[in-house]
Order: sequence, then structure tokens, then C-alpha cells
Amino acid sequence: MTTHVSRWVGRRSWRWLALVALSVAGCDGTLFLHLTASLGGTTPGSRGTIKLSFVNNTPYFAVFSFGLYDPLDETGTPIVGQFFADADNPDQRLERYTSSDVYTVQTGRVLSLGDREFIEYARTRSTGIDTETLAEGILFYDQLTSDPDAQSTLLYGFDGQVLQLGIDFVTGSEIIYTFEPDETQPAGVRVEVEIIPPTS
Repeated sequence: MTTHVSRWVGRRSWRWLALVALSVAGCDGTLFLHLTASLGGTTPGSRGTIKLSFVNNTPYFAVFSFGLYDPLDETGTPIVGQFFADADNPDQRLERYTSSDVYTVQTGRVLSLGDREFIEYARTRSTGIDTETLAEGILFYDQLTSDPDAQSTLLYGFDGQVLQLGIDFVTGSEIIYTFEPDETQPAGVRVEVEIIPPTS
């Protein structure tokens, strides 16, 4: 998985400051918490990390793009990871009844599993990614995509698809997404999110 660091460009920072000022006047202050939450790091401009992993308890291959990014940073490069379901990428498959590695990635202000805004941001600002797989939502395939009889269902708009720094998680958190079979849910899959705060 390719990782990059996004930084503010000085002349762009006025937009961020303006939004912070507006958020102070808000009712619940959640936007203020989100925009001012620490990105971690021990030196100016550096960032801390989070741990991220996926558990697939379904009988399907899960195909999706995920990442962390700063939506207001017009010059930044998001951190993007992708899972496939083809014969050419056996090391990047989230197969049936398996778990991914635990990824340690630099903190961003938003963590997304294929929501529309993230996909549009990544499509124009990332390199070295598969743009064909860079699609909205999560596709669950019953076979590898190389199989002509493969069928898929799309899951989009689920709880936890977008998590925000300072509201849902903080630097140092461990975030675990679990996909569970559930015929009462769209695509027959339920997404569960466990967020473990840092111990210190």
C-alpha cells in the first residue's frame, strides 16, 4: 500500500482558519473538534498514525478502495489502499472468511471506505492506483472477477463508511472493520466498526 503525507500550503490555510472560525459559532462544536483535532507527530508538519484492518466473515470476495485524506487540502495526496478479486493480485485480495494485515498508516482528517467524495479526491490526486477498481462502495463477488459467471452486489451508504478525526477516532486509534453476513441488510452484508482508542 502506498503512503503519502499531505501538508497545508501556506496560502491555502486561510480557508481552514475561516472554517474553524465558523465552526466555533456552531451549536454542537463537532466541526470544530474535527478541524482542530491533533494529527499527532512529534515535529512540526509531521503526523501520527492509526492502525487499520479488515475482517471478512462473508462467503464473498470484497473489492473496494479505502483511504485517509484531508478534504480541504487542495494540493494533498491521499493515502489509498485497494482490495481486488482477480487472479493478478493474489496479495491484495480480501478473500472469503479471512482477515487483512494490520496496516499502520499516517493520520488524515477523514477515513473513507469508498464514499463518493473520497473517490473523486483520490482519482485526481493519486498515482500508482487501479482507477478501474477506484469505484464507490464495496463490491462483494461470489467468484474471482476472471470467472465469466462471477456475480456481484454493491454496498454503499453503510454506517462507518466515513469516519472523522476528532469525532469518531483520534491519532493512535486502532480501527477494525468487520463484514458480516446479514440478509436484512443491503447486499446481504452488515458492516461493523470497532474503534479502539490509544492506551496513552
